[in-house]
Amino acid sequence: MLNTLIICIFFVIRINAGVIPTSFNITEELDKISKDCLTNAEHHELTGNKYKGHLASFLDWNEIELSVYIIGNSEIRKALGFGPPGPWNNETFPSDERLNAASNLEEYFKLQTTSSVSFSARVHKITEKDFETAIRYLDKRLPGTRLIYRKKVEEFMRDHKTINRKMVDDLTDYIYEIFEKLRDATEEMRWNIRCRLKDRRDYITSYGIFSSLLEK
Repeated sequence: MLNTLIICIFFVIRINAGVIPTSFNITEELDKISKDCLTNAEHHELTGNKYKGHLASFLDWNEIELSVYIIGNSEIRKALGFGPPGPWNNETFPSDERLNAASNLEEYFKLQTTSSVSFSARVHKITEKDFETAIRYLDKRLPGTRLIYRKKVEEFMRDHKTINRKMVDDLTDYIYEIFEKLRDATEEMRWNIRCRLKDRRDYITSYGIFSSLLEK
């Protein structure tokens, strides 16, 4: 029992430190995320208490989805030696001429990957502070999200030594596929019926409705 506890603590410490444990399994982690549960209180914290009550779990979805994307983007940047992207809500969709005129790979990557986030952020009125709050919370609450990206980026980089525009494009497409899986997993988590039942535990149990579900 003690040995198991020590192993579990060591695993958590390595995840929080950003180190990928050798036992880390992406499929299992995606399944774990999809079956996780964010309570209303956690939705409040994730959004910096911008929304109240059950409204938070409905209105923060775009913020979660975009933040999950930004986490992946930051892992690519780190692997390629690029700096922080700067504000996420002031980029426009680049023309082919602007892409072709990019002075270096970092500028090219930024033009390729920030415009769609910027557009969505403006539409949904998501600020830089909102992103910072959400990403900080996701790193704390769902650290496996970043580790999934990191593991896939590392795998890609091992097989691609030459860094050029094609490599950047291929890596971006590769990681976008991972983003789609993470987006689906977090969306499943968002609509987790057991989570919603837990938020309504007092109401449900007081009337004896579905109480058996809560015990499973």
